[in-house]
Amino acid sequence: MKIFRKLIIIIFLVFLSSGFVRADLESAMAAYDAGDYETSAELLIPLAEAGDAQAQFNLGLMYDQGFGVPKDYTEAIKWYRKAAAQGLALAQANLGIMYEKGFGVQQDYAEAVKWYRKAAVQGNHKAQRSLGVMYERGLRARRSTMPRESRGIARPRNKGCRSSGEPWVYVP
Repeated sequence: MKIFRKLIIIIFLVFLSSGFVRADLESAMAAYDAGDYETSAELLIPLAEAGDAQAQFNLGLMYDQGFGVPKDYTEAIKWYRKAAAQGLALAQANLGIMYEKGFGVQQDYAEAVKWYRKAAVQGNHKAQRSLGVMYERGLRARRSTMPRESRGIARPRNKGCRSSGEPWVYVP
């Protein structure tokens, strides 16, 4: 019976503390919206350190832009990476931007594509567009070694056309 009471108390405390975390995050965002960036950063830092993905992303954004904290791309990447590891698509998309542009890291298109893809499959439109632009400009990491037929890409089969300069077409 004592174990059951302890379990109930622990569950109650976990639910209670998660409500405080949400309230602190809301307070931090309210301060940010009011232009009080320093207060927002002060409220976000303990939440981010405790592992809150949204707080980590927002803190990364503040370091990225220099709001309430010194502008520091390395610190921004640190917080984006922590939020991205928890699956937050916005953080993954922003990591893609950092690698594509070379902000705080050595420019690395392969790494940018990796992060854009992770965000894009979650429906992040910014990442989907950026990934498409990178492919359009030929900035992807490396060509696939998979046969074209396996990827759904093949040459047009019209034998009456000249073979030089024919576009690749998608074959579903």
